[in-house]
Amino acid sequence: MAASVASLAWAVLVQARPSGFYLFGPAYCLGWLVLSWKALGAPRPGLPRSVGRELLLGAAVGAAMVGVSLAVAWGGCEGASWTLCQPVETLIGQARGVSAAALLGVGGLVVPAEEVFWHGVVQTALRPKAGKWLRAVLSTGLLCLSYLLVGAWELALAALPTFLIWGGLTEWRQTLVAPVVSHGLWTVLMIVLLG
Repeated sequence: MAASVASLAWAVLVQARPSGFYLFGPAYCLGWLVLSWKALGAPRPGLPRSVGRELLLGAAVGAAMVGVSLAVAWGGCEGASWTLCQPVETLIGQARGVSAAALLGVGGLVVPAEEVFWHGVVQTALRPKAGKWLRAVLSTGLLCLSYLLVGAWELALAALPTFLIWGGLTEWRQTLVAPVVSHGLWTVLMIVLLG
């Protein structure tokens, strides 16, 4: 329950982006990560036998997602006024001026906290109630709903395809290694390249 409340508070913080967000956001996510890890309970997900393969798979998926995202941002939405392009403009605005230290905090704490909660805790909780791929769809839907509840429709729209991919990757690989690597690579590279 505490991890769920922390996830909603995180959605509020992400939408509000108060001054110093990139300083205290990672610290907040460290606490959320601890709560989420405890919520997973036993057995805790361990490292897979082929960690190297999971790291490579995560990097490949993350790189492909960066390519598609940049094609949309620079090719399809640059100068366009379509409603579907608004999330791109929002992400570009948020990426400007992010320091290297903030990038480390985002990649090292924010990304793992989001993955452990949404694709660890939530998808594990859905395991007895929903099929393998439906769990990825439902966890993504709940994440998007949390953003919609705080008025962050652009973030919900941006999260829809990305978190669906990472949720599916979690279900396919039965580990969080590849999704965390993919999510981290995509997030950090998008901030660097769009900012």
